[in-house]
Amino acid sequence: MYENMLKKALEYSGEKQVEKHASIGEVVAVLVTKSGKEYVGKSMKITCSLGMCAEASAIANMINDDETEINDMLVLYNSVKIIPPCGRCRELLYQLNHKNLNCNVYLAENDVVKLRDLLPIRWDE
Repeated sequence: MYENMLKKALEYSGEKQVEKHASIGEVVAVLVTKSGKEYVGKSMKITCSLGMCAEASAIANMINDDETEINDMLVLYNSVKIIPPCGRCRELLYQLNHKNLNCNVYLAENDVVKLRDLLPIRWDE
């Protein structure tokens, strides 16, 4: 799973300037849903703070197919570094579907944690 997700992330990665104060693709997220479909999202970085995380972009693509449950995810920064989702996106993943607490979050090929480990104390418990 890891190699396929990393390959997909690398296909889409690479920051690209689209306007003077806007770029896309500094971060790429790959989500694999319960049904096995892959969804990719790119970050949007805009100087006035109206950007979007790659995870949220991938989720937007995923919900077009009425999918909400994620089995696996990988987030790639600057085409070279695998990172965990930010705190905002951790909460978004949880709020989208509470079963996403069981999602595998890849930090490296042999380093996988559950979303529940990254979001251990939730406000609604």
